[in-house]
Amino acid sequence: MKPSRLIDAPRKKAVIEEGLREHWRGLGDLFDDCDIKEDRLYNVDETGVKEGETQAGKVAGTSLTTATEAMESDSTAWITILECRSADSRRLTPCVVFMGHSLQGQWFPKQIPD
Repeated sequence: MKPSRLIDAPRKKAVIEEGLREHWRGLGDLFDDCDIKEDRLYNVDETGVKEGETQAGKVAGTSLTTATEAMESDSTAWITILECRSADSRRLTPCVVFMGHSLQGQWFPKQIPD
């Protein structure tokens, strides 16, 4: 047994094998036509987590009840995690983005290119 995750019904029903095969064939043709090599292809995944949030965590509690209550955090800060990997199996260092109160000017170049 393994945990399930919810996917919207229209999204799940729209994914069919022939549609996926057609998509990958078209993508392969595009890469061939434009001479795009594996070392220039990247996939970036993003996930967000709420600070202080847990799912189905185990906590110590009395044996007289089947579950123990846990208090939800008052924090509403979200943390974003970015992961990037190339088609030829190279990976970039993951990036963890924390919410801040203000932008720091020194983080950005004086001139931002178009």
